[in-house]
Amino acid sequence: MLVNISIAIAAPLPILLLYTIGVFNYKHLLPLWKYNRQIKLDFSPNELSGVDIVVVLVIFLLRSVKHSILSTYKRIYNARNDISEVPTSPDEDELSLVMPFRPTQADLNAYSAAVKNPLVDRDVQLVGSQLLLLLSALSEPAMLLLLAHRSCKIRPLGSVNTLLSFKEAFLTARLSKHVRTVKRGFEVDLTVSLNVLNKDSIDSITIFRQNFTILQFARARAEIIQGRDAAPDSTSISSPAWSASIPLTIEYNDPTGWARLCKDFNLIHTSTIAAKLFGFPGKLAHGNHIGALAAKYIAFANANEPLFMEIMFKRPVVVPAHLELKVSPAAAEESQSRLVITLFQIISKNKISVEGRIGQLKYTANT
Repeated sequence: MLVNISIAIAAPLPILLLYTIGVFNYKHLLPLWKYNRQIKLDFSPNELSGVDIVVVLVIFLLRSVKHSILSTYKRIYNARNDISEVPTSPDEDELSLVMPFRPTQADLNAYSAAVKNPLVDRDVQLVGSQLLLLLSALSEPAMLLLLAHRSCKIRPLGSVNTLLSFKEAFLTARLSKHVRTVKRGFEVDLTVSLNVLNKDSIDSITIFRQNFTILQFARARAEIIQGRDAAPDSTSISSPAWSASIPLTIEYNDPTGWARLCKDFNLIHTSTIAAKLFGFPGKLAHGNHIGALAAKYIAFANANEPLFMEIMFKRPVVVPAHLELKVSPAAAEESQSRLVITLFQIISKNKISVEGRIGQLKYTANT
């Protein structure tokens, strides 16, 4: 019978690290190592320093090392080799995190540089899908900080986002306690929301919501594999007509520039050697960076109406990359005439690497 074991030395290391860092005025990260499942931080995501990011990466690395040791032990001592690495859904509440959100002009400049669209002046405004992707990048550190919490079982190093969706006008981070077992491991959902106070009441209004579906590569028994809920069917738009290909280029060092904005310095995005150790063919581009590059070429007639955006990552994009963007002109979805959908595909080496859709709800006089 397999007995549960723990690595005595691995658990205290993050505590020791964080308390040591705290002596040098970095105590703001200590809530990540407390047992509370509702975390409150007093700094904005864009205020994360280089030391903060190193601390978070060390936590991720130690978690991966501990898992590798435990996984190796289980495989050696389990004769039938039918151990599943998929965690069971806990009885505790969901993990959640709350932190302030204070974007700056420097963030806007960094975004414009990352999408290779330098600002003409300081009064420029981003609208529509470009604004969605900027908020996506600026709010992503909340996801990474929540994943660094001691109660989180996800190993972010080597994990990938497989689905990304945004809802504007409809940002708190919540990690679902429910996991879905899939062929390559398991998936878990994490939602980041941006909230603003309602000037007419004490309630808050969610103005932006971003849903991450994170794939953790792991061993899973075939009999417990579950299917993901079907994604909205883009075929409801009859026979989309694709535009001529638009070339997109992501240089080798571009992921580092995007990481400075979103603070996602996952080694699969910053090191070719590390990415290969995790089983990828090379250093990968960030998914929302690819989306931001595509969004430059997608526009709606009215930029003030609510938007949603959904991106499906079918194949990793290895940098440097020369991509082709194809866009389907905005068309009304057959089931909802007021919902205007624009489809897009990003092709690498004649294969679809990314596909997605951007929708806009058209208001009418009767609504």
